[in-house]
Amino acid sequence: MSVRRKILVLSQFFHPEYVTSSVLVTQMAEDLAKSGLDVEVLCGKPKEYVQGQARAPRKERHNGLLIRRVGYLQLSRKSRIGRLLNYFSLIASMALRLPLFLRYDLVIVYSLPPLLPLLPALMNLFFKKRFVFVCYDLYPDLAVAMQAIGPGSMIDRVMRFTNRLVYPRAAAVVAIGSEMKQYMLNSGLAHDGAKIRVIHNWYDGEPNIYTEP
Repeated sequence: MSVRRKILVLSQFFHPEYVTSSVLVTQMAEDLAKSGLDVEVLCGKPKEYVQGQARAPRKERHNGLLIRRVGYLQLSRKSRIGRLLNYFSLIASMALRLPLFLRYDLVIVYSLPPLLPLLPALMNLFFKKRFVFVCYDLYPDLAVAMQAIGPGSMIDRVMRFTNRLVYPRAAAVVAIGSEMKQYMLNSGLAHDGAKIRVIHNWYDGEPNIYTEP
């Protein structure tokens, strides 16, 4: 009797939130579950991007998935300090559940918030747990280019330290475009081009959809 592989999806946003970064992750997780994998999700408890007054429970089953949600600060996103506090409180809430990561054969982690991939990278460092990093944004390079943070600032240094742990240790890195993949290689974020897979958003598996190694 074969044993179903256990997958953990790690993301800030997930069902029932309606932003793109939630819908994409939710559809991917549901497709993995339909393929026969045992998929569980660890995400933030929704507040801002939901319709109506319905509150998502801390734990529920949805379309073959087991979803666990953690509470975290949800201050105004208009403030830089508010966004940072939101991110760090989410990371802290998920870090408290690090021992749970040992249950899974693979962790799939997304780049929002930017420090989230640090958690499975640490589990790989100490316990050799495999993870896939899905990169939507290139931090801190993007933030520096937009002058949201200064080069050499504390946040810049923390993010570069995170990248040095995440990229080499990921079993695979998913880029959402060819230009992103090339930037990863040219900038030194990644050194193994064979490890980077380009999968465009809303790739549906049909032959007419373009993907590349």
